[in-house]
Amino acid sequence: MTVALIPTVGIGSFTFHTVATRWAEWLDVVPIGMFLTAYLWLAFKSFLNWLSIYRWAAVSLFLITTIGAEAFVSGTVLWGGAMYVPTIATLLFFALVTVDKENGASRVFLYASGGFLAAYTLRTIDDTICPLLPTGTHMMWHLINAVLMYFLVRSLVTLSATSRQAAPGNAVCRRTSKHRCFAKYSA
Repeated sequence: MTVALIPTVGIGSFTFHTVATRWAEWLDVVPIGMFLTAYLWLAFKSFLNWLSIYRWAAVSLFLITTIGAEAFVSGTVLWGGAMYVPTIATLLFFALVTVDKENGASRVFLYASGGFLAAYTLRTIDDTICPLLPTGTHMMWHLINAVLMYFLVRSLVTLSATSRQAAPGNAVCRRTSKHRCFAKYSA
């Protein structure tokens, strides 16, 4: 599902920046929120093996702080980007809590944090740089975020599978001809 949301984010953003209406703004915002919600739910499960109740709490906290920052923080704070603080905080959180894993997840989240900060910087300087660069830099915000979504989803698929198989104490189920499950513990 997370992979399928990536094109909808692109289509929604393209539509909003093409027609710039209130309904199109929802097409820009809703798919991004859906992607973040789905990704975080899966990341908390795959990388941290959190129970559903903790995933609900963490994802809800993320959404509440993101929507709250958009609704209640002035547009002059952080150049109108206060709503992105929970995203960078969450990426850094994952970088920190996965640092002891040997699957490289921490590095991916650290690079994603840096990429997101670079994209945010380009978004922020867009108004200032437009007189010098007529195309502006806002498009780079979208392109870098598209690349980040790809790498985050890719890491979810590849690294979380690796960590589940290689983690000490994880049971690997092997079926016999009688369909009984025997647990083999990895070293």
